[in-house]
Amino acid sequence: MADFYNHYTTEFNQNWLTRIQQMPSKLAQYISTEEFDGEKKRYDRMNTVAVQERTMRNGPTPTQNVSTDSRWAKRKSFDIPAHLIDRDEAQNLGALTLPNSELIKQHGFAYNRKFDQQVLRTALGAVWTGTDGETSTAFSATYQIAHGSASLTIAKILQAKEIMDTAEVDEQSSPIMVVHPKQITSLLNITEVKSADYNTVKALAEGKVDTFCGFKFITSTQVAVSSTTYSCVAFHPSALRITRGGLVTSIKERADLSDSMQLYSYFRLAGTRVHDEAVIQIDCQNS
Repeated sequence: MADFYNHYTTEFNQNWLTRIQQMPSKLAQYISTEEFDGEKKRYDRMNTVAVQERTMRNGPTPTQNVSTDSRWAKRKSFDIPAHLIDRDEAQNLGALTLPNSELIKQHGFAYNRKFDQQVLRTALGAVWTGTDGETSTAFSATYQIAHGSASLTIAKILQAKEIMDTAEVDEQSSPIMVVHPKQITSLLNITEVKSADYNTVKALAEGKVDTFCGFKFITSTQVAVSSTTYSCVAFHPSALRITRGGLVTSIKERADLSDSMQLYSYFRLAGTRVHDEAVIQIDCQNS
């Protein structure tokens, strides 16, 4: 009997499938972004002023000095390494769609993930200070909540809220808390959580609500991880300034590479923390 199965045709999908990944930015809508053309940008800060009781008629006019300082955002340039499509591939792939458009989308997704990562690193990283922006100042331990060999707990969330409330952080918009999915799972597994808290966290995990204890929760795999410690971030939108350049993508033939088609992208990002007291680092230990 003839082996007809050896002659069965193979059908190919006409489009490329994108692997599961984070596509849009999760933080862009909560961040003040700006564009600038220089190498660095200065943000001038002014301290609070005091009130003095008036105790005499026609007395001398009281005066006071207002302290000021500066924070600097220094631009960083990023490349998305080029993809090359050989000139013969259009013929070799037959009716299949060339991957040009899907690769361009992939570049956009990579840009969005890097933006989120830049926001989180800016929130907790050292800031450039001083007249010329050449002094590096580390993130203050005052605004760090130690992991205490535990994951995210209700106590840590309340402690972060207390720090922000004590600093009189603007209440016109909700602060953001960015956590890894592991921390939401850990909250659900805490047996001592009160029933009302448990039900709220359960709804949070199921996507039915997105706020808890006054924070708008966002889950992100871009949270910084060191060994088994996840550095979650709570911040008020006014606390950060992110400067961004748009994603620039070029598609051109490379005469030096047998006229292969090159897809190449680049962009610029920078940022600084302008209000330390409105950013809280919440370390969580998860195995």
